[in-house]
Amino acid sequence: MFKIEVMVDDNKLAQALYALTGIARGQPAVVPVVNMKPNGEAATNGRMIDLFAEWLKREKPESLKANDLRDFLKSIGKAPSSYQHLVREAIKAHLITKRGKGSGMTYHWRKA
Repeated sequence: MFKIEVMVDDNKLAQALYALTGIARGQPAVVPVVNMKPNGEAATNGRMIDLFAEWLKREKPESLKANDLRDFLKSIGKAPSSYQHLVREAIKAHLITKRGKGSGMTYHWRKA
């Protein structure tokens, strides 16, 4: 008996699972990977704050609202309700600054 772990491109996943039908024992564990470049290398070390820094460099937002941060968290498979933790970590890492109060609160990217 052997255990096999492979990386499969998203458009080939169905073919890979179909090929394993009848051969593999049990249900294969399918886990999305959000931290990969097209050549198969890791884009960052996988920590949430590093993924956020990479996202900021790629998207170059002028300002961010809570919904933008929730959308980012959903895109990496995290709970959208944990956006306050992301804000605290990003401010501590000097990635963003807060402006405004209450429902008018916005966050601005500190371009390094």
